[in-house]
Amino acid sequence: MGDSMKNGKVKDSFKTKHVISISILTAVLSFFMGQFVTNSINKNSYSKEIRDFINSYLEIKENYYDDIDDKETLKTGLEAIINSLDPYTSVIDDNLSNTLETRLEGEYRGIGVEIYNTVSGDIVVSAVLDDSPASNSGIKVGDIITKMGDQELKNVSTTDFVTMVKKEQNNDITLTINRNGEILEVTLKRSSVSIPSIYKDIIIRNDKKIGYIYIDIFALNTYSQFMDAVNSLESDNINSLIVDVRGNSGGHLQAAEDITSIFLDKTHVIYQIETKEETVKYYSTSSKGKDYPVAILVDENSASASEIFAGAMKEEYKAILVGKKTYGKGTVQEVHSLGNDKIDYKITTKKWLTPKGNWIHKKGIEPDIEVELDLNSNVDTQLEAAINALLK
Repeated sequence: MGDSMKNGKVKDSFKTKHVISISILTAVLSFFMGQFVTNSINKNSYSKEIRDFINSYLEIKENYYDDIDDKETLKTGLEAIINSLDPYTSVIDDNLSNTLETRLEGEYRGIGVEIYNTVSGDIVVSAVLDDSPASNSGIKVGDIITKMGDQELKNVSTTDFVTMVKKEQNNDITLTINRNGEILEVTLKRSSVSIPSIYKDIIIRNDKKIGYIYIDIFALNTYSQFMDAVNSLESDNINSLIVDVRGNSGGHLQAAEDITSIFLDKTHVIYQIETKEETVKYYSTSSKGKDYPVAILVDENSASASEIFAGAMKEEYKAILVGKKTYGKGTVQEVHSLGNDKIDYKITTKKWLTPKGNWIHKKGIEPDIEVELDLNSNVDTQLEAAINALLK
């Protein structure tokens, strides 16, 4: 990701949809299998509705003309239960689960390219990640990957190619590249590739230096990337800072907490978590905060962890929020797995509140300066409003 801006608009990248995620594994399916269908459960410890459900299932199993696969039936039933709850509680299919996990971890084992399929069935490199096997081996944007080893890649989907790279037994991978008609053979070694979630820049107006940081997602490595960006901008003597979380629909709660702690000392509350039993305040972990002016860019797609960050910065740091009202997602989801099959699902377990105890669910956070983004203009009107606010 280069440190540049085009036509006054922020680089549009990494648009993904994720939620606050905390990885916890459970054995729900195993429990149901071990207890319900053997009919050895202490039924008096469950509600009448649960007992009726168990009895109905056992009756169906006994009277159905053919054998019923308990495992598949209970799996289907549990998926139906999960999907019947709020919109954020759902079963995650395998492909989405892998993508979700990779994006939230912020790194993966691979070669470090973004690719797409052309209409003619070619695999073309659309981006090369910095300090990756691909960049170190000289692969460039626009290269057509025609072969992996001896296997032709014509009409192979990008998904299948990614799977091939993941499943390759050897770390060394040989790719044949067509670069403007020149055929090249490149051997590269798979390694851990860091996914960038931060983009930074410096905007100079009226002899003032305004730092700019865009956060795509709150991944596990976003804090370290953000900290590097802040240190770099401060070494260039910025006078103020704009943090852009437009289109950022969440990520890891810990990442949002750590980034907010950069600006606030430990006397400040960052957010509150409300469960059925209690409400707990979570404070900044820093001994010292920042003191320069900060503006936060938000929009209708700024959600979850983005709203935790924006809410804390607005209420505790007195940052200026610019843009449109945020999405309004005031709940926390946890990622669970069902039994040995590892059927991933996410379930809503808690509410989160702003430092002052406001629950923004389905309401969002109102910006201090409301500005529409003019999609027909080469000027980012929301960014310009934030700049002007910081120059006052």
